[in-house]
Parts: sequence; structure tokens; C-alpha cells
Amino acid sequence: MSTPILREAAIDAAETFEEQDRETFLSDVVHAFLQNRMAIAGLGMILFLVFIALFVPVLSPHDPYMVNLDDQLLAPSAKYWLGTDKFGRDLLTRIMYGTRISLVIGLVPSFISMVLGASLGIVSGYYGGKTDFITMTGDVVGYGPDPEECVELVMEKAG
Repeated sequence: MSTPILREAAIDAAETFEEQDRETFLSDVVHAFLQNRMAIAGLGMILFLVFIALFVPVLSPHDPYMVNLDDQLLAPSAKYWLGTDKFGRDLLTRIMYGTRISLVIGLVPSFISMVLGASLGIVSGYYGGKTDFITMTGDVVGYGPDPEECVELVMEKAG
């Protein structure tokens, strides 16, 4: 009687092992990401900048646009941690508000190029043939040399 119980236990253990052995692509990516210290450090910096950008009105000690001519070009102090500029504005506050603009400048063009590239790739892959050829030719030409550089090179070699 112990043999069927052992057989069931062995089958259950084997199924459990197979389930644990199967990993999804996402779990592979997360595992590889967590093994890379530089990736974690980069993610930490990005999250820090996003945190600063989101909560800058709460975190900033001063108004970034308020001109205070009495406090022009002050050195770092307890009141102004990074000092002030020629208009008496707090540099730390201006840097913190600048993270918003920097993130927008970095993320919006990346998102636009991702959407355009994916759309072009989907159309090219769906229709294939001439559409794919034209798309790939435009892609290759886009990575080619700059026309101004070509003119400069020809002029340099010509004399």
C-alpha cells in the first residue's frame, strides 16, 4: 500500500519541479536585471530624479523664479545649500525644478520615436515586398553619411 502513495508523491514532486523549472521571459529579464549592479544603480538614479520632479513643490526650499537682489552670488550656506545666482535665486531649487524639463526632454522624443518606429515596422512587416524594401532603404539611407560631410570630403580631396 505504501507504493501507490510513494508513486503519487514522486509524481507530485516531479510536477512541482517542472513548474519551478519553467520560467517566463519576464522572470528571466528581472533576474538578469537584478544581477547587474550598474542597471540597479541607473534605475535608482532615474527613480530619484522622477521623485524629485514629482515632489519638487513640496521639497524645494525657495521659489525658483523669485528675484532677491540682496542675496546675489552667495556661497553655499545653511539657507542656500548650493548658493545663489546673480539674481539671488536659490540654485538648488532651480536644479530641482530643472529635473522636470530634463525628464520631459528625454522621455517625449524617445516615446515618439518608439511609436513611429513600431508603427513603421508593423506596416512594413504586414505588407512586406515593396513596402518593406522602401522602408529598409529609407532606414539604411538614414544611417548613411551626412551630405555635408560628403561635400567637405570631396572638396578636401579635390584641392
